[in-house]
Amino acid sequence: AVTLRHYLAVAAAAGRAVAEYGDASRQRLAGALAGYGELAQRMAAQPRTLAHGSYRPQNIIVAGAPDPPAPSGRATPPRVCPLDWETATLAPQGYDLAYLSDGFDADRRGTLATAYRDEAVRRGLTVPEGPEADVLSHGYDMHKNLKTLSKAVDRRFPPQGVDRLVAMVEQAAARALRDGGPHPGSVA
Repeated sequence: AVTLRHYLAVAAAAGRAVAEYGDASRQRLAGALAGYGELAQRMAAQPRTLAHGSYRPQNIIVAGAPDPPAPSGRATPPRVCPLDWETATLAPQGYDLAYLSDGFDADRRGTLATAYRDEAVRRGLTVPEGPEADVLSHGYDMHKNLKTLSKAVDRRFPPQGVDRLVAMVEQAAARALRDGGPHPGSVA
């Protein structure tokens, strides 16, 4: 399960890996992680559900085109078949959304997030809304990129790839930690 301990362990592993790429990268990552403990607590406190753990387009097959409308006038949607479940876990509801929307521009990401929230509510789930949803979404982005950074040494990432990932963590941190402001009832 994705817990507070998991979030903090991934951040620590990313820090160790990035340190192998030089002091400048290590310092940038450390700066981006200032305040991450409180954000990790907020993420860990969210209701959990089954998560794929790496829900990216390359791990999804869409089977068949929509069928013609049935006599009821409703079309049968295509089957969406996620593959490679080895990273499946119990995680907060929006966890997989960070993976699915990776690389999307703000408009396309917003459209996907709105569709996700609308469908979750339609299914009777309670999901964060407004600024809290945005903060959590950026936090999941941070975590996703920290997970990738934690593998940098083992996978022999080139220095420019590590710099790019550190920049992505910095951007998500700026949105989640700086722009998100204080959270009522947060633990410092």
